[in-house]
Amino acid sequence: MNKLRTSGLLAVAIGTLAVALIWALSGRASERPPERAPERTPESASERAPDSASEHAQAGRGPTLIARTVIGEPAARGHYVFWTDSRASDWAIYGYDVNTGEEFVVKQLPLGASGLATDGRLLAWVESSASNSGVIIESIQVYNLSTREESTVSSSAGSELDRLALDNGTLYYGNQDMGYLVARDISTGQEQQVAAGGKEPVAAGGNVLWTELKQDCDPGPLCHFQFALQLARSGEYSKATALTVSSGPNGFWGYSASGDTAVWADAWWLEGFMIHDLRSGTNKVVSGKAVTSPVVAGDIVVWAEDATSSPVARCIKGYNTTTGRTWTVVSRIDGRVRALNILGTKIIYAVDADLHLTELGN
Repeated sequence: MNKLRTSGLLAVAIGTLAVALIWALSGRASERPPERAPERTPESASERAPDSASEHAQAGRGPTLIARTVIGEPAARGHYVFWTDSRASDWAIYGYDVNTGEEFVVKQLPLGASGLATDGRLLAWVESSASNSGVIIESIQVYNLSTREESTVSSSAGSELDRLALDNGTLYYGNQDMGYLVARDISTGQEQQVAAGGKEPVAAGGNVLWTELKQDCDPGPLCHFQFALQLARSGEYSKATALTVSSGPNGFWGYSASGDTAVWADAWWLEGFMIHDLRSGTNKVVSGKAVTSPVVAGDIVVWAEDATSSPVARCIKGYNTTTGRTWTVVSRIDGRVRALNILGTKIIYAVDADLHLTELGN
């Protein structure tokens, strides 16, 4: 009996010693200096975004909030996205590198900027300034992302410049006084007329699209607006092809081209958008409710449409033109999707004044 009691006491002592040893090691481990976190610039986007949004994205469960004071439509290409920001008293153009997650300021602008466009190497925008006499002057500025040099392409007083587009060093622009769309080689300064009456250019991958108002109407039942959507290869503007004509007063809710594929959403339609094969000339209608902002890059198309979960919410969907697969990229968005673009395996989109980045998820 004494031997059993002694053995029991010995077992208890050994167990107590083991527990104490574990606690000691645990305490020592907790005292180990933490690994040094990577340094971030003071204006890092992750520092500006709400903690909940950052943690949500790091866990792989949703988009990253990049900015929350965006003015107008952002521009994106390659691994950069740019936007006009109103977070400070003076507005500024901000940039964000998708690869590194770093944010930077391109230029402070007291009167702001509009019409941002980029091809991943150059950034262009319409800048407003006031002359000594108080006249508002609009100029097109171009910024080289490698050299960080800025130059003025065009300047005019009292004339509203239209939307800009940039692709492979070619800038597309026009204004109300000119009445036509121009292509300008940034490196040489040479210009070509693209189309009389051409507006709203969108350019990528050697293709440029624009709209032309073919028939204007006063309010009434006997007239239909007509907007033609045109496409041409860079430098071959006389060979432009009319892809389609919209008879609605609002024209199109967005269009894009990449390689041999063009996409557009006719504002007259309510239940889908068009994917057009430039080689065969064939069309494919993709169903969707109140589609806006269709964008194509390679064999991937993304767009915004009404969400099925709520009559007032939107969602973003994707489609693979090779496999025919459709999937939901972002299931619910409470707000108006103002811009959408594909950056490699990610998409960038603006909802009201917020700018988000998320995985494409194909």
